[in-house]
Amino acid sequence: MSAFFHRPAWVWLAAWLWISLGNAHALDRSRTLAQLNHTRWTANDGAPVGIRKISQTTDGWLWLGSTSGLYRFDGVRFERFAPPQDPDFGTRPVSTLAAGRAGELWVGLLDGGIAHVDGHGTLTVHELPAGLTSLQTRGLAALPSGEAWADMDGVLLHYDGKAWRRPDASFGAPQTPVVGVHADANGDLWITSAQRWLRLDPASHRFVEMARDMPDARGTRIIDGMSWLVSAQGLHPLPASQSRDGQFRPQRDSSAIWVDRQHNLWNVYCPAGLCRSRLPVNGPATNRDLPLPAVEETFTRRDGLTSDIGMTVLEDRDGNLWVATQTGLDRFRNTLLARLSPSSAATNFLLQPYRAVSPNGQVDQQLLLSAVDATHGSTLWRWNEAAGFSPLPWPREGGRIRALHRDTEGREWIGGSTGVWQLHGSTAQHLPSPGAPDAATNCRQLRSNRLGLWALFALQGLQLWREGGWRALPFPGLENERPTAFALEGEATLWTGYAVNRVLRTDVQGSQVFDARQGLAVGAVNYVASGRHLLVAGDRGVQMLLQGRFHQLKATDADALRGITGAVDTPAGDLWLNGLRGAVLIRAEALARLEADPATVLPVRVFDAGDGYPAGATPFGPQPSVAHGGAGQLWFAGLDGLASLDTERLPAPRAGPPVQWLAVAADQQWSPWRKDLTLPAGTQTVSVRYTSLELGMPERVRFEARLEGVDPAWRPLGAQRELSYSHLPPGRHQLQVRAAMGDGPMGDPPAVLSVVLRPTLTQTLWFKALAVLGSVALLALAIRWRTRLVGRREQELLRTRMDEREQIAQEMNDILLQGLHGLTLHFQKVANRMGGTDPNRALMNTALDRADQLILRGREQVSQLRETLEERHQELPVALSDFGERLAATHARDFVMDVDGHPRRLRLSASEHLRLLGQELMTNAFTHAQATDIRARVVYRWWSLRLIISDNGIGMRAQGLAQDRLGGGGIAGLARVRDRVQQLGGRVHIRTAPASGTEVTVRVGARQVYEHPWWPFSRETDGSEDLGV
Repeated sequence: MSAFFHRPAWVWLAAWLWISLGNAHALDRSRTLAQLNHTRWTANDGAPVGIRKISQTTDGWLWLGSTSGLYRFDGVRFERFAPPQDPDFGTRPVSTLAAGRAGELWVGLLDGGIAHVDGHGTLTVHELPAGLTSLQTRGLAALPSGEAWADMDGVLLHYDGKAWRRPDASFGAPQTPVVGVHADANGDLWITSAQRWLRLDPASHRFVEMARDMPDARGTRIIDGMSWLVSAQGLHPLPASQSRDGQFRPQRDSSAIWVDRQHNLWNVYCPAGLCRSRLPVNGPATNRDLPLPAVEETFTRRDGLTSDIGMTVLEDRDGNLWVATQTGLDRFRNTLLARLSPSSAATNFLLQPYRAVSPNGQVDQQLLLSAVDATHGSTLWRWNEAAGFSPLPWPREGGRIRALHRDTEGREWIGGSTGVWQLHGSTAQHLPSPGAPDAATNCRQLRSNRLGLWALFALQGLQLWREGGWRALPFPGLENERPTAFALEGEATLWTGYAVNRVLRTDVQGSQVFDARQGLAVGAVNYVASGRHLLVAGDRGVQMLLQGRFHQLKATDADALRGITGAVDTPAGDLWLNGLRGAVLIRAEALARLEADPATVLPVRVFDAGDGYPAGATPFGPQPSVAHGGAGQLWFAGLDGLASLDTERLPAPRAGPPVQWLAVAADQQWSPWRKDLTLPAGTQTVSVRYTSLELGMPERVRFEARLEGVDPAWRPLGAQRELSYSHLPPGRHQLQVRAAMGDGPMGDPPAVLSVVLRPTLTQTLWFKALAVLGSVALLALAIRWRTRLVGRREQELLRTRMDEREQIAQEMNDILLQGLHGLTLHFQKVANRMGGTDPNRALMNTALDRADQLILRGREQVSQLRETLEERHQELPVALSDFGERLAATHARDFVMDVDGHPRRLRLSASEHLRLLGQELMTNAFTHAQATDIRARVVYRWWSLRLIISDNGIGMRAQGLAQDRLGGGGIAGLARVRDRVQQLGGRVHIRTAPASGTEVTVRVGARQVYEHPWWPFSRETDGSEDLGV
């Protein structure tokens, strides 16, 4: 099914409003066919051949029924209608079409059957009743009620909403063969049979005879709300067919004869091609028979028509005329500019418009113009609205015409390669040459003021013709100058431009030079214009004199200001330029912003060939290529003709037409568009087709798109109607597209396409969650393996250290202590030999006592070293408790051991460091603190471990604490405590004061101390919460 049917209701409403507010005029009856814009499509452009009928549905689509199938057309692309439920339908030949007011389309098939396409694109092919002698549908009529009527080769059929049937006796249908069916402006049905016209009365729902003995109709058209029969004799109104509400309703179905809204009669029954006649403007208002007007113009294959065999004609809602021929499709439409040309071989036009009084006393617009013909060289013409073009004799010795001018007194002057000529009626008179009689006199530009005729020569420079001869220039200093262009500013100022990027302003007081020092950068000056602003055009662009300096003009369309050879101001303050792109409009508001800020980028509006402009501007600078005509009228000279524009009736730029979605593709697998479309998983490229129904000038439609989450701003697409995105993440994506007509504003609101891209297995949320959990598990296993590996290494290192300590203890006991004990025995013998009165006896006994104490202390240390292997397997609180109990027994002090929290398994190295720290701190407390109560506390938390040793002793002064931090006195071994804590990666805090005791807190993080860090629950549950003595 065609994707355009699946659209929200606002698109239908926006399309209708946009078309209703657009150009609703028919083709201008005052213009010739040559002045209309003509476009053609053939099979090479995708157009179907053998088009028999054209219909336009309410959404704006143009439907083409042809012998090769049913097509639709948006002005750019022909698309065969082949719905998914019946792909072969698009190849079935079509005999006729009928579009209904509800957006439906009825299709008569040549091979039998009538199809119905509703406003949502649903196709239904209806079977015909049995017993028909012919299955060819000759005519269809769709009524506003939803009913439809068909002429099946003389047999009348009725669709009642369910099936096609012959009308029963209640309708009062004629028994004679039906010749045609027609729906008038009110939606009432008319049929003709046996030269009678009958209307289906909307009240009684019966056929009522309305006219008899009417001539055979070639076609039935609605003109100004009334139905008219078009016959060989003329046009005949159908009684009682006038629109009852007076509203205009466009005719949706084509005919071989068509009368448009400006009473142009178009006919493809003429001998060849398309014929045009003009009905009287007020003729249809009389409601009387009108004679068939004579054919005024024809347009055949020689003129560009796709074929001389015409098939049918339709005027769409925008006023464009569509002509189907045997081999293609043609379109004619109005243009803003009216193009004129005296000959198809003429080119490089020059013009001089003026207004003159005609013999009937009216003031007419007239032109003096010249062009170049490849055969005859320069040609000279006059033109007026009544007589058209009239050639003027131009002597061959006159050479190439380069300039035309008409002064305020009506004298006409011609400048060319042989000098200056004055035109008297139709006779050209050559003026004497300035300077030497035999000198070359190539005149390139002509202007005039009250001083006389100013002529610019290539060699002689600027010259003044006055009172029948060449006179000295009124401004001194210009005699030897060779300008390339000039402009007159009033009566007393002259501007001249030169090929060396220089401009002079000259008056009676002298000359002022403008060059690169004043910002001039146009290169060789080709054109100078003096009006509200001074403009200078050259090889490098256009510049304007602002605030004493020249500034480059910058436009939103960079190419719009190329090749400027003409400029005029309008009374409203607008500036019109003529260049290679065509006519360029710069509004007065933009010029005001430019005067305030010379760096302003000017918004411009370009009128090119699509608007009727004759190719590019004539490149014959410095002679102006644009001039004022009558009130609000401008004339432009181009390479391919002349064009006039009424600036007072210039339509404002309109907002862009609404965008319609056509199809969506997942990796080039196209499917019709529908709301909330879901694409398969793994789609790499998403493509979208869309359109905008501007049938008159589709080439002017430009698009912008924005994909939410991908495009930070609107992305210009130009005229392309297909868009692709690659590697989009899964999920819902919203694409916005909007359109604009040329330089006009963008349409609002944009069309929104919502697409859901399914995720692949690896893109699903649960897979990502499992992947994260798996990664965390792998990381945990890696950390556990690493921790165990480090633990085993620490165990081996600790075992080595324990073995070394055991060896040291054994050696100390076997060598040092035993040797020391032997020495004490030896000295005891010596002491025993001393007499009681020997003064050294007391000293010897004292030394022996101290030696016994030293031996005892050494044996205790050796005993501790030997107990290390057994103690290293004890829990930290148990080891500290045993050590504290021994110290308490030795020093007669009170000792308490506390445990807070669930004991956790410690890393062996950390446990050893903490045990040694605890023993060091408790030894200091028992030995030096003079305390009566010593406490040890181990606090287990999942994020850290704390070891707290406190006493109620004499405490320390802050000065002593600071000295010990440097290795001085204070608590013995405090520096070693800090070193051990630093090795563990922990922190130590000491709280003490004189006579207030001391509390030392060691805090170590879980990662440094626990065998299983960051596990909030201990694996060991058999530890005691309070161990004390």
